[in-house]
Amino acid sequence: MGLPGSGKSSLARKLLQALDEMEGSLVQSDGVSEADPSKAMQGQKKVVYIEYDAIEESILQTTFNNERSIDKEDYQSAISESQQRQAWNEARLIAVDRLREELETAATWSNESSASSFPKIILMDDNFHLRGMRKQIHRLLLHYKDTVSIKFGIFWLTCPLQVCLEYNRQRTARQVVPDHVLENMDRTLEPPTRAAWESLSCLEISSETPWVDVLNFMNHCPSIVDVPPEPDEEQQARDRHATNTNRIHNLDQLLRQWVGQTAQVDRRYAKAANGARKDILNQLKDGILDGNDRDSLKDLFLELVIPSLSESLELQNKFKDKLTSA
Repeated sequence: MGLPGSGKSSLARKLLQALDEMEGSLVQSDGVSEADPSKAMQGQKKVVYIEYDAIEESILQTTFNNERSIDKEDYQSAISESQQRQAWNEARLIAVDRLREELETAATWSNESSASSFPKIILMDDNFHLRGMRKQIHRLLLHYKDTVSIKFGIFWLTCPLQVCLEYNRQRTARQVVPDHVLENMDRTLEPPTRAAWESLSCLEISSETPWVDVLNFMNHCPSIVDVPPEPDEEQQARDRHATNTNRIHNLDQLLRQWVGQTAQVDRRYAKAANGARKDILNQLKDGILDGNDRDSLKDLFLELVIPSLSESLELQNKFKDKLTSA
């Protein structure tokens, strides 16, 4: 994951080359070709590289029958914003479908003896700047975790915005992302959270990150972790309302006790005490008061009952002592 121009595709190509040099691998780009399982039996890894931008570009070129070498201005002017958005959406669907196909294949072979000899690495190359995009992939993988041993990792390329803008401007033809789009992506980017499914499976990569750390993370990627079920927002709202209603009810009972205790000290103040109860109760319902500090609540109650500081201090102390004992 990372902004356009952060180096995601360059990293992916470097990983593909490293895998090929270290162990030999069967590389298929964008999940199109089918690898020969007999070769995998020889201990090779099958590497599937799914590049979202390449899929989108293929869709647009098919639509307009243009070559990538066409002038950037001519190519971009031939594409409307709605057509580009449609191609972007189609590319995302195709990428996820290709991932699903690979998982289905792995699940089909899971009961065969060759399955353990046929490890598969799938590189999904996209911005993934929104958490929902990453969670979509994670949820799909979780669907197969009971039949296939799955590990999950996120390479997060943390390249400064200005550097991304500069690299992006050096791209050719349709690869260039408008500055305002890239800047908006930077503002809306949702970093991996502390949730286990992301925090335990993410490597943050900068220009200072040693290459060996990248390889170690890929080779020792953690097993996929379940996402806790998302809370029901409507149920949460109902629970909060019930809790708040119960809290206000309990405070109302306390205030009624104070009204009774006030009347026992001096019945002349019973009406003022009940008025103070209603006033405080309304402030609690409106969220002006939280009612958590009982001493402060009691002081406010007494101020409303005896608003004038010229009243007898002896009477105030009697009220306070009575309320404290209550």
